[in-house]
Amino acid sequence: MRGRCEQRTSSEVRSAGSIESGSSRRRVPARTTVLLLAFLIAAGARLPEPNAQPGASPQSEAGFQQCEPISGPQWVFPPDSFSHSDLYGASITSDLYESFVVNFGCSQAAAYIRQIISQTLPITTPGTPNKLLVGPGFSCIAYPDANGKAYAGSCISGSAKFDWNYNVMWHGVPSSSSGEGGIGVEPMATIEYTTTLRPLGGGRYELVVQNSSAIGAIDSFTWSAPPGLTITAVTSSNGAKCSLQGGSISCRGALRPPQCLCTGSGGAVEIDFTATGGASTEADGHTVIHGFGWSYLRIEQMTPVPYLIPDAPQTPTKKSV
Repeated sequence: MRGRCEQRTSSEVRSAGSIESGSSRRRVPARTTVLLLAFLIAAGARLPEPNAQPGASPQSEAGFQQCEPISGPQWVFPPDSFSHSDLYGASITSDLYESFVVNFGCSQAAAYIRQIISQTLPITTPGTPNKLLVGPGFSCIAYPDANGKAYAGSCISGSAKFDWNYNVMWHGVPSSSSGEGGIGVEPMATIEYTTTLRPLGGGRYELVVQNSSAIGAIDSFTWSAPPGLTITAVTSSNGAKCSLQGGSISCRGALRPPQCLCTGSGGAVEIDFTATGGASTEADGHTVIHGFGWSYLRIEQMTPVPYLIPDAPQTPTKKSV
């Protein structure tokens, strides 16, 4: 923790304390998702079409609007210290901030957001929410980036609301987790990727990795085979440049983000490799192909998009505020 807050640059932004934390897998807690959706429904908000152009500002009669990205100080994604997380040690940074509003103006929200993101928060521990009071009656919760800056958050006043960097908002990881969807889950995103492993016979395998993240493009990752399978060589890759490094498959090359989290529209890489340990056996005259347990993929670098990727037609991405 960095200690107390530095002097504010604006008299309209005032600290008001802090609360709670988040957790371990990339799922959205139902309670916080429901709160956001309930707010939007209460405000009568229509939600953006999944094919809206990145950075566009679709208007809505009911008050929801995806605003133009805000340019500001370079933010650095908070360190994810949970070793089993998809984003353990991942590098994610940008000088653009996604923003949206409900029953409020984009230009007004941008002015307040620029004030907030310029300050160092009172509590800089990754994942810790800081309560702020902004402008005429807005109650806000802001989250610190790796440098303690207010890189993401949410503000509300009556039926008016605005958020920034909602797609990369991170609530932290506690010391223990109750599992996916339980107490202490990371309310930042859906699963960041999908993997499919197919045996081709003769010690040959095909691995398909597809981007399913609401954050943005996956630029590099490392995949470790399940127990019992030892990779001997990467024979080909389509969609990224992959090689065998330290017994794992390491890939470089941007896998584009999905157009909608409800479809398999994200970029993918197909990797062919050889391995030992997965041979079939014979039992009672039948060939038995042994299944594998878990494998592990660690995302090393991502390029975030400064807009919300919808999770269903006419709904916002499932992020928690």
